[in-house]
Amino acid sequence: SLYASADNPDDDDYHIARRMLNADKESLSGLILRQGNLSWHSDKIMEDNDDILTAEEIENMTFPNLQLTVLSACDSGLGDIDSEGVWGLQRAFRIAGSRSLICSLRKIDDYWSAQFMDAFYEYAGQGRTIYDSFHHAQSVLYEAEPNRPEIWSSFILIE
Repeated sequence: SLYASADNPDDDDYHIARRMLNADKESLSGLILRQGNLSWHSDKIMEDNDDILTAEEIENMTFPNLQLTVLSACDSGLGDIDSEGVWGLQRAFRIAGSRSLICSLRKIDDYWSAQFMDAFYEYAGQGRTIYDSFHHAQSVLYEAEPNRPEIWSSFILIE
């Protein structure tokens, strides 16, 4: 938990947990960029260039012509739930203007994630729609492992 991490200096998330609690936040969705791990583990707050792109920062960006955002990392479609829905990376990109998103609802093995993305982009590269390419990639994984839905159903398409 966030509070447990903030109370344990030996925890890997100690500094970021303390920073979040000081900012009165109990959850954080975002992307760790280039050297974001340095900021994650730092006790100093680097406001402008911390290489941590939060969902709040993404919401304030504008992507008027962005057709597709692909968040292939584990759990990238998850977020906090309230009366308005799910808040997280997927919603932040939608607010910023992305028309469609592919994201994951659980942890997925790197091998199967790569297989999904290869099949998706190969089909999309042939001029197929995002929808058709997504379902093609899902069926490729299903054909390989029909009895393992944790593999072929991990990714979702939000339109």
